[in-house]
Amino acid sequence: SSSRTSVADEDDKSIPKVPTLSLWDLFNPQNPWVLVPNGSIMGYFDNIPKRFRVGPWSPVAPLMIIALCVLCAYTLPSQQPWMFPHEARMHFPEAFSPMWYYNAIAFPWLCNIIYQILIGPIGAHAFMTYTCISWSMITLRHGLSVLSPFLESDHWALHLHEALRFVSLCTATITFCIWNFALMPFLYFKTMPTPEKKKAFIKFCFSFKLTNLHVCNIFFAIANVIWSTPRTFHTQDLWCAFTCGLGYALFYLLVLDRLGVHLYPVFSPRTNWVIFTFPACFGCYMGTFRFWNMIIEKQVI
Repeated sequence: SSSRTSVADEDDKSIPKVPTLSLWDLFNPQNPWVLVPNGSIMGYFDNIPKRFRVGPWSPVAPLMIIALCVLCAYTLPSQQPWMFPHEARMHFPEAFSPMWYYNAIAFPWLCNIIYQILIGPIGAHAFMTYTCISWSMITLRHGLSVLSPFLESDHWALHLHEALRFVSLCTATITFCIWNFALMPFLYFKTMPTPEKKKAFIKFCFSFKLTNLHVCNIFFAIANVIWSTPRTFHTQDLWCAFTCGLGYALFYLLVLDRLGVHLYPVFSPRTNWVIFTFPACFGCYMGTFRFWNMIIEKQVI
């Protein structure tokens, strides 16, 4: 019996312990900045170099946060930024039109992917990622497109429908391009040393859920935003995207970093990389803004 007890004890030690943290721990000034041992929650991010996880921030990191806040303030529309004009609010598919039926059919599909993620091994924690947040916004906008024809012209949901217009397309574009043309090739060639691991990685990348999240996402966004009811994007749309981007950046730096969740190490505030990575990220927002406006104006698709 003693041997069984020792084996059980060894098994318990091998299982990562879930840290007992509360919301107050994030605000308690007596707590250290990093709330988990070695800056890696349950040891899941031990493969990330320690200098990215613990230690003081680079002096330029706070400056980058301030610069992003100034950018959002500078691009703030003169009118109420969350209130879209009547003409913009009326850009939704006519009830029972072909594109209305597309949104009505696609919405349950998109919701099913969210359900599949929730019942998966990671569960709701997956929605800390940029990819899943982007997918959620695409899903929500499809649902709003179905409801919009039946709402009053000044209904708050119509404003939300337009606020998500460029944000959903922009985040889908960034997710599609970064994953398929940068991250996936890098991981495949640099972190998969054997043919077996390469084969398993490809199988993982093109699984049902990840194919939807990283490949189909751009097609859903284009169909909902451009094919359903196209209109050119304005500075108000760009401001909505900038604000959402800033919100996620603050969530990543002020919450996830403290909890030892390092999804995107290149955005670690402890290195000078933030001089390039944060401006590059918001440059992508500006680039997609101009790119999709050009596509819409020239009616390429």
